[in-house]
Amino acid sequence: MRFYMGPQIGLGEFESVDFSMSWLETPLFLSRYTIIGNSTMAVVYRSEEEIGKISDFKIFSEDVKFLVALGNDAMYPELFYNSGRDGVKFAVVYSNAADMGDLMMFKYRNWAHAQESGLFIFGLVEVFGKVHHGIYAPLERTKDGSGIIHEGTSPAILELEVV
Repeated sequence: MRFYMGPQIGLGEFESVDFSMSWLETPLFLSRYTIIGNSTMAVVYRSEEEIGKISDFKIFSEDVKFLVALGNDAMYPELFYNSGRDGVKFAVVYSNAADMGDLMMFKYRNWAHAQESGLFIFGLVEVFGKVHHGIYAPLERTKDGSGIIHEGTSPAILELEVV
């Protein structure tokens, strides 16, 4: 499956994307699934059809099962562990950080959740008006064994075997 994290405008550069994730903005519907959100709400679309609005967390059972978690709910390890046991393949997490320490804690928790649950974790966190992206995976699923696939503020597109 092909995943894109970043501003929706960047999607026009790619031929086909299965899942796109971005901070709150107008969706362009250039991927099969679009997830737009922030730390308090998210909307999930299949093509142009809205399939869910959430304010805490929700598991979606579509072509592949995935979890979307927001704010404080994104910090509970039980949520990820139980989701992994229930067949969820990846999670998308939105949060805010008040300072750089909060940002580092968000990254660490997503990395730890990926190790404990076996899920791929796509994290989007806003700090000082800038959105940071992180993609985390179980250690054995990354080439260098770090569990970190991508971290930064730039958009990312990658092909992952999540099924």
